[in-house]
Amino acid sequence: MRSGSLEKRPSQNKNSVKKSNNVKKVNELTKKNIIWMFIWLFIAIFVIYQLYTLIMYTLGKKEKEQMWLYNAVNSVVKTVSGFKDISDTTENYTVKFAGIGDIYFTSNTLASSRGNSGYDFTNGMDALAEKLQGYDIVVASLKTPIANSNLGYSTKTVYNAPSSSVIDLLKKLNVSAVATATSHALDKNEKGVSDTISNLTEAEIKQTGISDETRKEPIILSKNNINIGFLSYATSSNVKMTKNNSYLLNVLDDEDLNKDIDYLKSQNVDFIVAYLNVPNEDVLMVNSDQVKATEKLFTAGVNVVLGSGSMVVQENIEEETEKEHVYSIYSLGDLCGSYVTDDNCLNVIANIEFKKDIVKDSEGNVKSTECKMVVNEPIGVWNAVKSDFSRTTYLLNEEISNYDLGKSDISKSEYQKMKKAKEYLASLSNK
Repeated sequence: MRSGSLEKRPSQNKNSVKKSNNVKKVNELTKKNIIWMFIWLFIAIFVIYQLYTLIMYTLGKKEKEQMWLYNAVNSVVKTVSGFKDISDTTENYTVKFAGIGDIYFTSNTLASSRGNSGYDFTNGMDALAEKLQGYDIVVASLKTPIANSNLGYSTKTVYNAPSSSVIDLLKKLNVSAVATATSHALDKNEKGVSDTISNLTEAEIKQTGISDETRKEPIILSKNNINIGFLSYATSSNVKMTKNNSYLLNVLDDEDLNKDIDYLKSQNVDFIVAYLNVPNEDVLMVNSDQVKATEKLFTAGVNVVLGSGSMVVQENIEEETEKEHVYSIYSLGDLCGSYVTDDNCLNVIANIEFKKDIVKDSEGNVKSTECKMVVNEPIGVWNAVKSDFSRTTYLLNEEISNYDLGKSDISKSEYQKMKKAKEYLASLSNK
């Protein structure tokens, strides 16, 4: 009996231990379930609240800044995937810009433009005028004063042209602003400068480069929500300048250049265009003065430099990096000028598209702005000049094509000159 009872005790102990372990497991499982229940309850409450705030936001009763979950998830998605907020909108703006070369008249070209009722500089300009009507902003270099006739009109080396006739030409070509800082700007001295500014102002054509009282700030050309700072500088003057009359002409100077750039930046311009007049007459090769002055403008913050003063077309350069995009035509040539040689008969017009993309959020707040420019092939222009210095202006490529199709009235010799000019232009780009 004793022996039998002793054999049953180990079995009873095992059952007791097993039962105790099962109780512990049940208790632990219960605790975990309770913890998870609270976690899921919290998540459910949080999600319900966020859905509630989303509904209130949709109804306009909560601000977007209060949408914590929405903003957090949206931020992560945009960071990881690079996608923009679907509520953002992008506004795209473009300005088609054309920059014309020198406009001036010698005694010969003045005589050829004179008729019974006065001077007419618009003859033969129809094709070019029609082309330029398709541009938003057209500017030019005005190399001649347009002062009163009692100061005397142009000789071979000193310029002055009838104001009303020049303005008629500018209007026909859709020109809204002119660069006036050239080596000939002071040919009729202070009175010539004053008259030129007055006549341009009356015609509602803006100008930068000369001043009649104190040195004026540069101008800003605005179109299609794009603002372009417009500068004009010369490196020398045919008329001696002194401290007393230095304000009349914008001569390229580090101090004045930096002031002009600072002013334009303070006005939040999107691009800066500068005309640069460096006398290098009838020379197809760019000289060191042109290169140094152009680099100075680029370094200061100018995007586009358009050269004048050489009377012929010279090479163009374009450089684009992640930080900047700059472009220059060292010399545009003469649209209206001397026409002494075939080289003088060729000129080009800068052909640029300025673009701006503005990203806004759903409330219309600007989130980012990106500006860029697209440099198109310059417009080649050819002046067919007769022995009496009267001329007809052609769009180079178009007229060559017309001749090839039998639709042009130009002579074979003129055609050959134009073909040679086209080949020369093709050799000038650094692309």
